[in-house]
Amino acid sequence: MTVTAGRLGMVRRFVRTPWGITLLLAAGWQLLMLVIGAVLETAIGDDPNITVLSHMSNWDGGWYLGILNGLYADPASAAPVFYPLFPLLVYVAQTLTFHAVDVLALGLIINTLSLWLALVALFHIVEFFAPKKYGWWAVGLFLASPPAMFLHMFYAEAVFCAVAFWAYLFALRRQWGLMGLLLAIATAARLPALLVVGLCGLEFMRVHGWSLKKIVNPKALWFLLAPAGFVAYGVYLYIVRGDFLAMFHGYELTNDWSYHVFNPNIVYTILREAYHVALFVFDAEPFRHGMVIASALPVTGLAILFAASLYCLARVKDKGVPLGIFGLVSIVFFTINSNTISVHRYLLPAVTIYVTAAILLHRYPRLAPYALAAVAVCLVVQAYLITLFVAGHFAG
Repeated sequence: MTVTAGRLGMVRRFVRTPWGITLLLAAGWQLLMLVIGAVLETAIGDDPNITVLSHMSNWDGGWYLGILNGLYADPASAAPVFYPLFPLLVYVAQTLTFHAVDVLALGLIINTLSLWLALVALFHIVEFFAPKKYGWWAVGLFLASPPAMFLHMFYAEAVFCAVAFWAYLFALRRQWGLMGLLLAIATAARLPALLVVGLCGLEFMRVHGWSLKKIVNPKALWFLLAPAGFVAYGVYLYIVRGDFLAMFHGYELTNDWSYHVFNPNIVYTILREAYHVALFVFDAEPFRHGMVIASALPVTGLAILFAASLYCLARVKDKGVPLGIFGLVSIVFFTINSNTISVHRYLLPAVTIYVTAAILLHRYPRLAPYALAAVAVCLVVQAYLITLFVAGHFAG
């Protein structure tokens, strides 16, 4: 009885900590997404072979399933554009379970654990900018954001957010070795890991007073680990395909992403998409799902990130400078290919938005009702996106 009571006490204490609360949030949120996805697919789909988990595998999920079946080695496949960290984790889980567990179930487990880690890191990141309780606002906004539904799908988003958030958190804590190791992992997850490397680098420079003499020190050598994940992936691709840069050349093997055309005039790109949104608002253009995904949501997300970045630079200053620069560079990075398609999904790891929201709510408590209203609107849009996704329409 004493041992059992002691264990129950440990569990109770754990669930009251940020680690315990975020674990419950991550598991509960994923369960809710699972139920919603399964119900929607049953109601919408006409495939007699659908399962509780099959809604997770649409769009990019299909590519990742193909990668697990050896698609990287197919010289005619564009699969290398999808970086290997997520499918590698699923493959390891398959091996450890002797392939006895459904691959989508393994993906869900990995995404749930990754979401948990991402929420913990985000909560603690906010502690460097605002009182602890405002970390829960950031966590709530992150989960409510429209593209958060991709954290549930057979996508790499949850894993990438976990690695990116913890890398930045370790930078804030000045734990440069751990940061370097996670940056190495991040570059094997997604190309936008370059932005995370930049954010951590800016934090390193800020900590050292932006002084070149202080920045050049042995601790800076940890950043040399950052390319390791990308290089390892390139070596693997060279072995199986004879092409170290197949992750870039893969775009040439399909017309799926032909809309990616380098164009440094990002202002024109953004204004063009904003114009399409304005036409719809003033009834000059009919409603299209594609307009929402290619224009409305991305432009809205970019506008929010732009405002948050400027606020960090102008009003937060000091610790806010890296976040502000990171946000502005992210805008360039995500629009330099002459389109804004799926940018709302790419902005999911944009920690600048969540930190700025927490800071604003701390400084201006009267904004809380408006924040709650924004969360409600975001949840409605998130429901719209998951419905599109499950129905087989492109959602980002």
